[in-house]
Amino acid sequence: DSEDEETAAVARTAAMEFLRLCAFLAPEDIPDVIIKEAGPHLTESLQNCAADPLVYDATIMRVLKFSLMTSRTDPTYVYGTQLFSLHRTVQEVIQDTLSEEEKNEYQHLAITAVAQARPTDWNTRWDHYRHLAAHAQHIVAFVTKESVETENAGLLCSQLGFHKFRQADYASALPLYERALAISKKALGADHPDTATSLNNLAVLFYYMGRKTDAVPLLKRAFEIFHKALSRHHCNTQTILQSLLGLLNDLGLWEEALPLLAFVDTTN
Repeated sequence: DSEDEETAAVARTAAMEFLRLCAFLAPEDIPDVIIKEAGPHLTESLQNCAADPLVYDATIMRVLKFSLMTSRTDPTYVYGTQLFSLHRTVQEVIQDTLSEEEKNEYQHLAITAVAQARPTDWNTRWDHYRHLAAHAQHIVAFVTKESVETENAGLLCSQLGFHKFRQADYASALPLYERALAISKKALGADHPDTATSLNNLAVLFYYMGRKTDAVPLLKRAFEIFHKALSRHHCNTQTILQSLLGLLNDLGLWEEALPLLAFVDTTN
């Protein structure tokens, strides 16, 4: 009984926090991975909700009990199980009950939740990001307006940029990749490997946009960062180097490519 009471108490807090979190997302089709995958990065109650199926079930039962939120299943949603919706009016009412400090807290929690809920295996599961894309788009508007420069904000911009890139919507991907790069430089530093990844992402986008010359300095800088931070032989360093050499060859810039050949790892 005491365990049931403890579960109920945690579920009450988690339900309140989940509703508050959802008040700052797009109102429709909020995927359950917002808790199940991102939970470990959220509040203590939502961490417990993600870790304990009994707490999760009790939490969802509470948020659905008073019809504040609805739930549905979608056969195309194979990344998780449930999609939740919260009426815009309910979102507004919830937001109105919060102080400015609490609003800011849950806005940043929403950034973290969507950024950390993404598929980890992009190659086989990235198509499932479409269930997060609307929420990422919704939150990126806040990130842009308020100039949020946290690591998760940068990650979110990068993810949404990649989603747009996969859809061949290069015009939409460009400002997202540019913001992701700017945030990475600010939050992590100009010489961080994640900054090099952002440089590479932008270079690849420029390549597909036909701006190959613009991609060259980005790849050169990414190579320098990886070489210094990870070593010459690291797979990231060698991958960027091969991309850079291929691009220089495409552009006929053989004199620039020649000294880089000395960095090619021939041991593998």
